[in-house]
Amino acid sequence: MTTTHPEPLLDASAPDPHVPTAGVGFWRDAFRRLRKSRQAMTGAVLLVVFSFLGRLFIKVPEGAWGLVSRRNRHERTLLPGNYVVPPWLTLTHFVARREIVFDAPIAAAPSKDGVRVNVDVLVTFRVVDPARFVYQISIGDYDQFAQAAIQDTVRGLVRNMASLDTLDLGPDQATKLKAALGKLTGPFGVEVAAATFTSITLPAEMSASLEAQRLAIMQLAEQTQQFALEQKKLQDKAALESQEEAEKKGSVEHEATVEELRLRHMEDRLAAHPNAARYDLELQRLKVARALAKNTRAVVGLGAAPSLTPFIEAEILSPANGEEPVKPAPRSSSPRKTGQGPTT
Repeated sequence: MTTTHPEPLLDASAPDPHVPTAGVGFWRDAFRRLRKSRQAMTGAVLLVVFSFLGRLFIKVPEGAWGLVSRRNRHERTLLPGNYVVPPWLTLTHFVARREIVFDAPIAAAPSKDGVRVNVDVLVTFRVVDPARFVYQISIGDYDQFAQAAIQDTVRGLVRNMASLDTLDLGPDQATKLKAALGKLTGPFGVEVAAATFTSITLPAEMSASLEAQRLAIMQLAEQTQQFALEQKKLQDKAALESQEEAEKKGSVEHEATVEELRLRHMEDRLAAHPNAARYDLELQRLKVARALAKNTRAVVGLGAAPSLTPFIEAEILSPANGEEPVKPAPRSSSPRKTGQGPTT
């Protein structure tokens, strides 16, 4: 009976003859292979050269700062542009030069009279010292810090104001907010460029009551203005009537003066020429008598002018324009009694 012996196990500590070791012999064999292959040798040399040259040239993009370190310590800050630096300097960070905008809504900020006010603030930051901004605080931590600083500063500002006064938050309060935030963010190389209150909201019930009060005030002001306008109209109307009355009075007085002057001149003329005035009067009576003579039903009553009566009768009875003479009506011998009709 034959016995078989198991094969001896491989020693784990023994080196694998198929795997090259990392000793001197490995690098010697690798260098020999590179020497045999010219293309591989050329590629390796070019790779080393480009890697070295890449460390010499640094490009900082527009709108950013470049932070350069030496042996893990900050060396200097580069502005946008292309730079040639020693190989022992390393570009570690790019920091944006643009402004950073924070929209911070503050909910239920208590006012001086205990009313909860909602305020929305827009704050703009600007990095002025990029090294302090990068090495003293991280980006995430700065966001939390900025939000907390804005919340605390605005709440402190609202706490010292009455609720109705918070509706008038404007440039003056924004300047105070900017100065307060600048003191907090200055140690981190950041300054506050601008601060603006974009929205101030009171509780709904208080807003409705305030709106009703303002509406009543506006209506009262409108009524007062309307009343003042009506009063002005009445005053203007009274002034116009008074002016018209004065003008009428002046016109009447003027007419009276003119009439008095005319009568005075007439009296002077009558006194200077009495015969001509009498003749003019009788001539007018004659014209009237002629007009009445053409109407057979008219009864002519002559006044006291005995000297001109025959002449008037002669003028009435004389033919005009070729007509036949008018015969006088026969006179009744007895007077007509009152109440009797005409005789036929």
